[in-house]
Amino acid sequence: MKKNVVKLSAFLLLMFPSLVSAETVQKTIDTHKGSEIVQSSMTSESTTETSSTSNSESESISETSSSSLEESTSSSTTDTSTTETTDSSGEQPDEDEISFEAVENKFITVINKEEHIWKEINKETIGTTESLFNRTFSVKEIATTKKGKIYYLLFDKDDKKIGYVLKEALKEAEGAQGIWQKNDQFVSLNDNNIQIYQNFDWKIKEGRPAKDETLHAKGVYSHLNGNKYFSIYNKDNKWLGYVEEKNVSIAAGKQGLWRKMDEYVSVTKKNYSIWQNFGWTEKNNTTNLFNQTLHVKGYYNHFNGSIYYSLYDGNGNWKGYVNKNAVTKTSGRQGPWIKTSKYVTISNKNYSTYSNFNWQVRHNGTSLVNRTFKVTGRYEHLNGSTYYSLYDNNNKWYGYINKKGVKEGSGRQGAYIPSKDFVTVTKGNYSVWQNFNWKKKKSSSALQNKTYQVKGFYKHMNGDTYYSLYDNKGTWQGYLNATGAKVAPGKQGIWFGMNKQGTIAKSGYTTWQNFNWQKKGSTNSMLNKKYRVGGYYNHFNGDTYFSLYDNSGKWHGYLNSSAVRFKTTVSDYMGTTPDRVLNNLKRHEHDGFYVGTPFRGLSYDAAYSMSPRGRSNGYGPGMNCTGFVAYAYQDGGANLNKITQVANAWGGAANAYNWRDALTKNTDYETFGTIGQLLSSGKAKKGDIIYLEADFSKPGPDPHIGIFWGDYSSHNRFFHATWPATKISEIYSYTPYSKVYLFSL
Repeated sequence: MKKNVVKLSAFLLLMFPSLVSAETVQKTIDTHKGSEIVQSSMTSESTTETSSTSNSESESISETSSSSLEESTSSSTTDTSTTETTDSSGEQPDEDEISFEAVENKFITVINKEEHIWKEINKETIGTTESLFNRTFSVKEIATTKKGKIYYLLFDKDDKKIGYVLKEALKEAEGAQGIWQKNDQFVSLNDNNIQIYQNFDWKIKEGRPAKDETLHAKGVYSHLNGNKYFSIYNKDNKWLGYVEEKNVSIAAGKQGLWRKMDEYVSVTKKNYSIWQNFGWTEKNNTTNLFNQTLHVKGYYNHFNGSIYYSLYDGNGNWKGYVNKNAVTKTSGRQGPWIKTSKYVTISNKNYSTYSNFNWQVRHNGTSLVNRTFKVTGRYEHLNGSTYYSLYDNNNKWYGYINKKGVKEGSGRQGAYIPSKDFVTVTKGNYSVWQNFNWKKKKSSSALQNKTYQVKGFYKHMNGDTYYSLYDNKGTWQGYLNATGAKVAPGKQGIWFGMNKQGTIAKSGYTTWQNFNWQKKGSTNSMLNKKYRVGGYYNHFNGDTYFSLYDNSGKWHGYLNSSAVRFKTTVSDYMGTTPDRVLNNLKRHEHDGFYVGTPFRGLSYDAAYSMSPRGRSNGYGPGMNCTGFVAYAYQDGGANLNKITQVANAWGGAANAYNWRDALTKNTDYETFGTIGQLLSSGKAKKGDIIYLEADFSKPGPDPHIGIFWGDYSSHNRFFHATWPATKISEIYSYTPYSKVYLFSL
């Protein structure tokens, strides 16, 4: 009975020190039957603890409620124990009588580091509670001193006796798990097969979080068995159970554990923040990195339920943390294929195309420069470059090329390529285009043989090149297929061959050494002299420049064509063509139309001497030499008025002198001293007129005229009317001649 009274006294002083005085307690002991009261109180407490310990934390709300109660109690108890420990830390136990009580199924957790551990109360200490702090022990005996101090005799998991510790340094637990201690850490399971407990009777809890999931360890129990058990919750604050400490890894924060990763992603969503840290300091935004390919070296499975990738660029520079939802995984460093539709022109010969992203060269850049291709897709590579996938006009794949090696065009024509070239339009049957929808601007016939500046050009997908042409006033002419023009060496344009005799008709003109306008001479010393035009240039400035040679072949420079006067060919002058004249003669070469016509001298009426056997007039068959030429040319379309309007001496068109005078004034001709010189000159062509000038130093002078009929320039054949009849023979005259004239057909 006395022991129970002492217990009640100590209990009242411990639990209600501010409400119950020592004197009141003593009075109560003296006047009441303390044994029944104490016994009733202890029985009720024991029943409550047993009931509490047996209940499992099966729901989140019970765990939370318990935690709150324990936290509150812990706080209160800690304050009290700190005060009492301070009071008693240097005090030896009193020498009063000590009572001992054996107990069972009682567990405590050490909550103070600075209390003594007594081997035997009042006699010997064996250390402090620092070595036992936060650990759970079983209590098998309670010792109470006369002054009311209570000591628990502690045993470890192996039932090894630890010693006596003042009750204020301990907190009673509901079971061997120990007390709930606030933890507030974030953890992940180490394995998918780890056991999670419903309670500390070791009932396995159904359902488990994934290994990578980050969980909140709100509290921890230091179990008697020497292990710690975290009480874990998910992001929705749902209690998941208890897990042993060794089976989890503790993270530095809510982000969870850093997990190694070696994959590539493309930024496919805009307006996501890229974080500097998990205090949510913004480092960048995905809008600025959209479609870029980046290297993921690791990730965090954050407690908020999102995964955050740690991003690096191709140079190893860290870009920050981004929500997984903002990116898409790719099959390699090239990133994902991104559908693209555009046309590009390869502008740099130093960029090759590749068959794959192991950099196997498919085409050398030199072979593709300035060609236009269709882009069907692209890759934003980790190295920071964009690679286009190229197809030609026939849908043949040419590989991947770095974007830096191309220029983008606005359509199938490709990119505009600047140029400083000059071209001369050589074809007259091409369209000149207004645009690449093929709207016609004009015909190239209006530009033919003129020189234009190409300020730029397009290498079209169809394989053709189109020049953008400008005249010397800067007026745009349109787009011309390059096959309709030739590139010139400069503003002078291209060289046009020519072999024509001309006369310098104007003084005060400069002859040029070149088209940098280096002066060579002046026409003042060349006036009225004949020169051969070997060729000419139609200059960009709008003028034509002749390349002049004298009879010895000496070059005299380039001269503006306006200073030169030309006589034309016989066919041009007389309004026909060489083919018409030649075809007529060839048709009757062997049929006796001309050949065999009797020779008949000149009369006042030209028709008298222009009557071939094949179509004789009222005079009957008969021709003189001039009448044959006149009839043959007239039958080939020539206008004989071109002769008689200039010279119309007796006999008209049948008078050789009239032909000489008209043709020397108005057509090209060459003169030679002999027939041999003519044949060796290389200048005679079939159909040309040969005029043998009379030798007036001899008696009975008379000229002779006919048509050169050789198959080549030295071929001595002559179609002419002579005595006794028209024939084809070698070149000769019945009368002496002094000079040979050759008039070009």
